[in-house]
Amino acid sequence: LPDPTTAEVTAVANRQQFTVEFTQDIKPGDAGVTDAPNDLYFNGEAEFTSGNNDGLETLVLANNENSVTLWLPTFYDIEVGDTLILTTGCNRSIGQCVLKYANGERNRSFWALRGREHLFKF
Repeated sequence: LPDPTTAEVTAVANRQQFTVEFTQDIKPGDAGVTDAPNDLYFNGEAEFTSGNNDGLETLVLANNENSVTLWLPTFYDIEVGDTLILTTGCNRSIGQCVLKYANGERNRSFWALRGREHLFKF
């Protein structure tokens, strides 16, 4: 999917969960592909561009193919036909930084340091 990706709401469960249809082609010639990989948008952003929540920017908790779950509910009801822009997220791991963004040399995490579990290991 291109990043960011435009989408249109096709079904609504509540103010936090809804289903979308991507309105951009994945790649030229791949117009039949309509689902996003699971958690592609985890920690990403959803910006509503129409409807009751027009202009609202919020964080994405999860996505499963074409369903989206937000971290927090929106202020107003989400309706079928609302449009939004989804931006992919980052889990701040060195693996994702290298594989997804080819940006390992600029990763500013401390991935080589041992974690809390090592401190309490006896």
